[in-house]
Amino acid sequence: MRAGLKDLKDVVGEYELLMVQCYRDSWPVNRVRAGYDPAPTTPIKNLYVVGDGAKGDEIEVEGIALGVGDVVSRVMVK
Repeated sequence: MRAGLKDLKDVVGEYELLMVQCYRDSWPVNRVRAGYDPAPTTPIKNLYVVGDGAKGDEIEVEGIALGVGDVVSRVMVK
């Protein structure tokens, strides 16, 4: 987890970490059930969800990466 947070700081620079989740043992791999693909937007202005909680149409790592790309595109437009 530390390595991932270091990468995030190197890539993004300034950010505020709100939460980190880690799944282990028999916990589910995906937080969102199959077939449910929520958007990364929230009711709170400028607050977005990334990760497997807002994976879009894809799954696993690809879905997460594409979801992050989607949020970056939305933020860069503003």
